Amino acid sequence: VHTGLEHCWMVVNNDQRTEVVIVGAGFAGASTAMALAARGVRRVTILESESIPGRHGSGLNAAIARRVIDEPVTARLATEGMEGILALEEESGQRLLDPVGGILLGTESHIERHLSCVEGVPELVRDITRISVAEAVERVPNLKGIQATSALHVERCGTVDIHGLLLLMLDKARAGGATLRLSCPLTDVHTSGGRVVGVETTDGPISCDVVVNAAGFGMNRVAAL
Repeated sequence: VHTGLEHCWMVVNNDQRTEVVIVGAGFAGASTAMALAARGVRRVTILESESIPGRHGSGLNAAIARRVIDEPVTARLATEGMEGILALEEESGQRLLDPVGGILLGTESHIERHLSCVEGVPELVRDITRISVAEAVERVPNLKGIQATSALHVERCGTVDIHGLLLLMLDKARAGGATLRLSCPLTDVHTSGGRVVGVETTDGPISCDVVVNAAGFGMNRVAAL
């Protein structure tokens, strides 16, 4: 697990001009910058108010990669996201996912609802096996006494090295031309004729054509600017 910032970087554009400003260097911002770089958008600036990227990342709680979700679009996105992590793992040679598998327990109706929501994701369906609650308890003894009547086992779900993944995404964005500015909060958005023309930061103004709000728990504040 990466605990340092040995891969972190900061470069400032001297002309303060960029095509896209991304607010937030967590997973949403880093993956957006990486995707833009892959599509040839090189003039991208990521603004991060903290001194390190991902300080408030949602993966800090458990870093679990799960895909069986009772909402079809989210289940599809979670599956595609995990495939993306595995692709990055293969490309970089860096271990990012520990595929220990997952167990979902609940009532029969709860499990059936989840299964119906993943029917349109065949690459996920083939990883799912129905098991008894007794089998689940045998695999995970700490589940003994749980109030459940049905269970699923899902292969290839697991835990993610969130630090390694985030820094790898930022490295790929940098390789494509992106700039990360740490300890640089957004303070205002400038518009003209209904279009974004720039932003204001604690380090000064930056001209841009697009602003992407990837500020996580701070997104409402950014949206109000």
